[in-house]
Amino acid sequence: EALNNALNSATIGTDGKKQVVIPIIAVKGAKAYELTLPPRFLASGDGSVIQVQTELGTISMPSNMFSSIDLAGLGSNVVIRIELADNKSTSSGIKALIGDRPLYDISFRSNGVNKGWSNPNAPMTISLNYKATAEELNNPDNIVIWYIDEAKNTYVTVANSKYDSVIGKIHFDTTHLSKYAVSYVRNDMTDLNGFTWATKQINAVVAKEILRPATKTNYDPKTNITRADFLYGLIRALGLSAKTDSNFDDVNTNHYYYNEIAVAKKLGITIGAGGNKLNPDAAITRQDMMTMINRALDAAKKNKAESTTDLSKFADNEKIAAYAHDSVSKVVAEGIITGDGKNINPLANTTRAEAAVVLYRLLNK
Repeated sequence: EALNNALNSATIGTDGKKQVVIPIIAVKGAKAYELTLPPRFLASGDGSVIQVQTELGTISMPSNMFSSIDLAGLGSNVVIRIELADNKSTSSGIKALIGDRPLYDISFRSNGVNKGWSNPNAPMTISLNYKATAEELNNPDNIVIWYIDEAKNTYVTVANSKYDSVIGKIHFDTTHLSKYAVSYVRNDMTDLNGFTWATKQINAVVAKEILRPATKTNYDPKTNITRADFLYGLIRALGLSAKTDSNFDDVNTNHYYYNEIAVAKKLGITIGAGGNKLNPDAAITRQDMMTMINRALDAAKKNKAESTTDLSKFADNEKIAAYAHDSVSKVVAEGIITGDGKNINPLANTTRAEAAVVLYRLLNK
């Protein structure tokens, strides 16, 4: 009945796509909520979104969620479930890190069987309710989501998770269903003297594992960021994913950034340096950084088509390469890059401190 009522009252979003909102009435003491629906609603691929709202959190499912699944084996209905889980099955180490923060189990079932779901081409958005402590509210960027990898008895940070202290929800995108824990990461870097303008952003991107620190306590803010590290952070900050089938010849499978670079290549965010090479360890110029940002925002559908700026206001605008001109214009208009007030410095390299500020802006865009 809830599904029929929602379908009849579906709205059209600003992007022209159908938005189907299904609120499930809260039940006192309930630790789990379920929605039963025909699987075809999650395999239409029409661009619509089905949003299930519960007192535990909200699950927004894209219409192509089941595009990689054989519907014939699912039966007439599937069940989408969100549960406040018991952490007894997690390791003592993970329990200690989670503390008394909630652990959520989000799953779908078919014919009474819990099914694993993963689809890199159909990310869903999840918003979990969480009341932060006073200490956590002082550093809300350090509130993160962990995916609990039960097979390896460990956790993986969901880099694009972000806490909204106004409404008390932590949002993130995911391409698979699993158990997710709310955590609070303490990781103040000790080499940030003279970088007050970037300290907050650096600690945030390290806590969320958008960028890796140089050591456990040092971030190395003055060093130029490499092409590989910036792409790694860019993909993770925007939560981008794709089914990949190739990579650059100079990016090895044992590199920690292998998957993110493969996604960037698949989505056309980078075409490399020629000859199917990325040149991963080279410093990245500001105009190349802005070109990649613009393409990534397009891939994430977060670019405003009308957003451009007159680059003649920058004294060095003639140094901008033709291939980067449009991207620089859009990224400046979006407020992601500001310049120094006089110049845009397109040929200069980007430091790790500057990269942290840029990626933090993209995370919160």
